[in-house]
Amino acid sequence: MKIIEQLFKLQELELGPAAKAPATRREITVLRADIPPQVLGHYDRLVARGKKAVALVRRSVCSGCQMQLPSGLYAKLLRDDDICVCENCARYLKVAPAETAVDPCCLPNRPNAPPVDAAPRPSPRRLLPDSIPLFAFRPAARSGGIAFRAGVPDVTNATPPVAEWPCTSRHPFPPVPLPTRRSFLRSLGGGALAFGMAGPSRAQNVPIAGFESTPTDPAAHQGWQPVSDRRLRVGIVGFGVCQFGAAFSFQDHPNVEIVAVSDLVPDRCAALAKAVRCEKTYPSLEKLVQDDRVEAVFVATDAPSHARHCLEVLRHGKHVATAVPAIYGTLEEADELLATVRRTGLKYMMFETSCFHEDLHAMRTLYRAGALGELVYSEGEYYHYMETPIPSFNDWRVGLPPQWYPTHSNAYQVGVTGGSFTEVSCLGMPSRIPHLQPANNRYRNPFGTEIALFRTSEGGTSRMAVSWDTPGDEGERGRVRGQRGAFHGRYQGLERNLPNTQRPPLPPKVDAGGHGGSHGYLMNEFVTAILQDRRPLIDVALALNMTAAGIVAHESALRDGERMKIPQFRL
Repeated sequence: MKIIEQLFKLQELELGPAAKAPATRREITVLRADIPPQVLGHYDRLVARGKKAVALVRRSVCSGCQMQLPSGLYAKLLRDDDICVCENCARYLKVAPAETAVDPCCLPNRPNAPPVDAAPRPSPRRLLPDSIPLFAFRPAARSGGIAFRAGVPDVTNATPPVAEWPCTSRHPFPPVPLPTRRSFLRSLGGGALAFGMAGPSRAQNVPIAGFESTPTDPAAHQGWQPVSDRRLRVGIVGFGVCQFGAAFSFQDHPNVEIVAVSDLVPDRCAALAKAVRCEKTYPSLEKLVQDDRVEAVFVATDAPSHARHCLEVLRHGKHVATAVPAIYGTLEEADELLATVRRTGLKYMMFETSCFHEDLHAMRTLYRAGALGELVYSEGEYYHYMETPIPSFNDWRVGLPPQWYPTHSNAYQVGVTGGSFTEVSCLGMPSRIPHLQPANNRYRNPFGTEIALFRTSEGGTSRMAVSWDTPGDEGERGRVRGQRGAFHGRYQGLERNLPNTQRPPLPPKVDAGGHGGSHGYLMNEFVTAILQDRRPLIDVALALNMTAAGIVAHESALRDGERMKIPQFRL
């Protein structure tokens, strides 16, 4: 019997009504003895989290997380080459029996393929905890504007054609390398899945929006005082196309020693070690976190793996910082991440760059001093034109729903007040860019721009925009209006005795870095929070409140602006 069949049978027995019967227990024991230990260990970790460890795949959709599988992975499953895991939820994948006879070259939405219905979208009940009620009404039908219009594909009931996709083969998608047994075992180990499979040369030769380094103010270091004489031992994981592993200047902080680095690709791992001046390397995150010297880890891996990798770090008793977003596409791991931080008492921080932009730092300082009062209205915008997506591990950026990457904009409310969004109505505009059309991406995402209208925990309103398909000025920006004052480039309001809104001093040799000169400040905040044993600025609750709102907003956009409740996270 093949391993995946053994796992599926094991799951049926252990979850079945006769699971405790002696005959069933004997059969379970025999099955377990025949399954490779590494595979069985991953199965047991999933079960321990309350998940089914094996998910059936129907029409290229994982039944565990309702995510569209990459075309290459689905083809591999249909060929029955090897055991595979879902890149989004990490479950083992088994093709539903009715699909096993399908020709791998005749996948849904392929030329000459038999017509099939569109893959089902995850329902809001799948996205939101059962305890959070949904509003029962749907907004009145709209015409024109950014609602669905006649002739625009509606992913709720039809699969749009792919005739416009330029291709020279039977497959309408660019070829995706199939996972090997080696890459599968690496994924089991929570390996350092990097941002992009392209090498460092791309990051050096083609500027990525937001990565332009901001000149460090010569006065930025004045007044800095160390809070400790201890050196924090840090590990760094991930050095993909964005080269985030070295971008935040951990290696230059006087209170930090880089003791280990990791990346799945050996050449990139060596480049990361050189960039941060570290000698010790590991082939995976799983190996790195077993190093007792490491006290804290910076996770600069692919977005779909952030939560899983952070959980792995926390379970090994180490503090963790992560690139954005905190969770990706599903709320499934949010409660587990929050509970793990609570249980361990370790520090978790998300490196949301907008939180240390000069303007947002000023807004936050003014808000805390009472100069803005309660916020009545806020706006945040993140514009990043991606006619061709940035290279990424397993092409996770291809067709990325805009509101699944919402923290750069949402920070202009949540990062100012420390509050949250409580409900949302979001609208999306169907995109003309090929990879942002539902037939051409694993997410079935039709939108290149999504505009969300949120209710805030203060009772105010926020408009948050994320756009991939509108060329022009790029970047992150925002503005706020409160009961006592407003900030849009400068403060205007009732308060006359204003606080100092300059960002805190940086340690010597630490540059401000990219994304509005925020990188060095984020890193210093994380290090200082550990040394002072206090909550970091963007703790796990703030990170989840920033991120989860966007996941629900995208579901609202798919439902034509239906008003939806957002789960709340508190430490």
